[in-house]
Amino acid sequence: MFAEMFPARIRLSGVSLAYAIGAVFGGAFAPMIAQYITQTTGSVVNVAWYLLLITAISLASIFFIKDRSQEPLHTMSGH
Repeated sequence: MFAEMFPARIRLSGVSLAYAIGAVFGGAFAPMIAQYITQTTGSVVNVAWYLLLITAISLASIFFIKDRSQEPLHTMSGH
């Protein structure tokens, strides 16, 4: 899916940037946010609601991905 999201001329940069941003925001901040929610509300159940919200946002984002399945994954530039 990542390979089809970007045109061939910027594919490597696009995929690596998207992966890095996702790793930082999805992986690095999630434990801090979970700890904050737990300390603020006093319940770990609210962390599940946070995860459900993030999952819903992620699933909704899928509908905005441009379908490039019929486009070739290479360029015909001859370089």
